[in-house]
Amino acid sequence: MVAYRAIDIGVAVLARRASETETMLDDSLVPLLRTSMRLFVTAVGILFVLQNLDVNVSSLVAGLGLGGLAIALAAQDTVRNVLGGATIFADKPFEVGDWVVVDGVEGTVETVGFRSTRVRTFYNSLVSVPNGNLMNAGIDNMGQRRWRRYKTTLGVGYHTTPDQMQAFVEGIRAIIQASPGMRQDYYIVEFHGFGSTSLDVLVYCFMDAADWNEELRTRHVLNLDIMRLAEALQVDFAFPTQTVHIAEMPGQSQKLPDVPDRAGLREIVNSFGPGGKRGQRIDQPITTGHESVLESPYAQADEGS
Repeated sequence: MVAYRAIDIGVAVLARRASETETMLDDSLVPLLRTSMRLFVTAVGILFVLQNLDVNVSSLVAGLGLGGLAIALAAQDTVRNVLGGATIFADKPFEVGDWVVVDGVEGTVETVGFRSTRVRTFYNSLVSVPNGNLMNAGIDNMGQRRWRRYKTTLGVGYHTTPDQMQAFVEGIRAIIQASPGMRQDYYIVEFHGFGSTSLDVLVYCFMDAADWNEELRTRHVLNLDIMRLAEALQVDFAFPTQTVHIAEMPGQSQKLPDVPDRAGLREIVNSFGPGGKRGQRIDQPITTGHESVLESPYAQADEGS
């Protein structure tokens, strides 16, 4: 009883110190230490009692050693899981409360034990992952992300004019620059391409959000601002449509658009070339200071994420 009381006092001191650290793994380690130390004290106490009863403890220990070897061979997975738990406590690849994707399981870490780690999935089920599997598995710790990426393509109607498109792109950049929860040193907003039913604008940015709820709220505000911008610029978002062109009605002659001759076509093409006056260069924006920011020290990593 005295030994148990001493263990409780020592564990209480460790628990207080563990609560002062930032990591939550220390808090999970405290009850495991209490259980391990009590088992050790119990085993030593049993051996002491047997020795006082004139039992040959040496022979007993030798027999237990041979039996323990047989048990260890039969319980290799258990030993592997215990070693995996020790590895987790040493390396700390994740914390209690982190959002992780590991060994086909995605969810929030609830507890870390010597044998297994329990993960609460987003379906609210509890999955126990053997620590032995975690030793060799790739762990994607979503909870340790500094920034949360938002990548989307906005499709606008084909009737959008070039000036409207340029203003729309610059307006989205201005929204990102004005949002305190957005990353300012790296983002991309560009007229991306010609889709089958829309003109596509790529929005690639990052949010400073502590969890998924905050990320969704930041997305909500950003998307609403983009909708207000589109409404102010009279830019319509596109959706899949089909347009039927009737080439000729009965009793009516077909009217074709006037097409310039070869000289006129050549003049139009040259006006968009070097020295031409009709091409809108990227260095001639409608506004100033609202360009995509690409010079980030993490640009290479971001583009691959």
